[in-house]
Amino acid sequence: MKLAFLLGIVISLTVDGHYFGKKQYYRGYLKFQVPKAVEKFYDKILSNPGTYGQDLAFIKEAIADDWNTRPNPLNPSMGIEAGPFPEGVVQIMGLWNVIFQDVKIERMHTFVLDFDKVAVISRFSATMGNLPPGLTEYPMFPGIDPEKLKGKSFTTLAYDVQILDKGKIRRTWHFEDWTLALDEMLTGRAPANLDWPEVGHGQFLTEVPQTVYDFYKRELSDGLGEGQNLTLLASTHHEDWAVRPNPLNVVEGTGPGIVGLKGLTGLFQTIIPDLIFAPQKTWLHEDKVFVLIKVSGTVAGAPPGMNEIPLWPGIDPEKLKGKKFETLALDCHRIIDGKIKQSYHIEDWQQAADQMLNGKPVPDFGLDEEYLQFANFGWKHHGYGYGYYGYPAYRGHFGRTYHFEGMARHPSGTSYTFRSPQGLGGK
Repeated sequence: MKLAFLLGIVISLTVDGHYFGKKQYYRGYLKFQVPKAVEKFYDKILSNPGTYGQDLAFIKEAIADDWNTRPNPLNPSMGIEAGPFPEGVVQIMGLWNVIFQDVKIERMHTFVLDFDKVAVISRFSATMGNLPPGLTEYPMFPGIDPEKLKGKSFTTLAYDVQILDKGKIRRTWHFEDWTLALDEMLTGRAPANLDWPEVGHGQFLTEVPQTVYDFYKRELSDGLGEGQNLTLLASTHHEDWAVRPNPLNVVEGTGPGIVGLKGLTGLFQTIIPDLIFAPQKTWLHEDKVFVLIKVSGTVAGAPPGMNEIPLWPGIDPEKLKGKKFETLALDCHRIIDGKIKQSYHIEDWQQAADQMLNGKPVPDFGLDEEYLQFANFGWKHHGYGYGYYGYPAYRGHFGRTYHFEGMARHPSGTSYTFRSPQGLGGK
């Protein structure tokens, strides 16, 4: 009781993650307070694109002046000069206000990894509205006739990692599962179950378990080889492993378990024989591992017996056949007894579709060291023409115009791992 009381005093004396001017890290299952900037960004700005999303002064209360997000929907260029900065938030939210009606963002999980890193897993619901002037398709649904989507509603998963500095969001990785949304609108099925089942907690993690690395290298990247080995799958995952969304049981969500995982790994490599899942960055939080992954490959075509590719519903497989892509995935795994018990998982398959269908370049994914080194690189705000996913600048359309610390190189030499308060080890 005394320990809890004293700990409460210590935490109450901290301001913006600092105690008497020096950052303190607390170990264990502590309820870190969600930063105000995160609350403003999700509960106000994203949830109200036509009001708070157009208020630049309010946006700057949550977003740093040199804010960058990856992938950047306005500009795929390399380097922090690409932004999109707080002004880009106004532009993106202005587009949302045209494209989406009845937007609802529900933060299901807000994991404060430490005082300046936050992972947010959200339920995102909306109804498709109008096409922005000058566009022939919805930017997040390349290759899909917009008339098939207009007026239809969806519920999908959104998943972000936010890096804060001095109380404001400064760097972001942001994803929506547009494939899940598209499938719901094209098929008319019920919304996906996005809730994790209650399973209790695992042990406090001090390093990334080898099972996580095996999952990507030996199973997902070798789906028709080791990915078919149930003994291996049982060594990395619990028999009743749950993933959300579950592509094998989207509405109910139960499973897929290791038997379902075997089917998924085989399906992936049937569609993309040279598929590679390459972890780039990892973070720890209590019993969970967060993983940012680069995904690449060449599409072989639809699986036998299917007339379309499940990763790209509504698109003629012949338009994708033989095409290469690079995209990102973002996962959250709960580890119990050294094995993966449950996961959240998003691949940005629509990013890949835009490259393959529309010839868009592979964008900056923020995987280089510079992305998280906060410094003045001499960049200046600049105007945008047509950006990534075809977002237009809309000069004047919405009343706006445009003119690290704690990093450790992964032993592979290609990725970087952030040290959370619990510490982190890479293999």
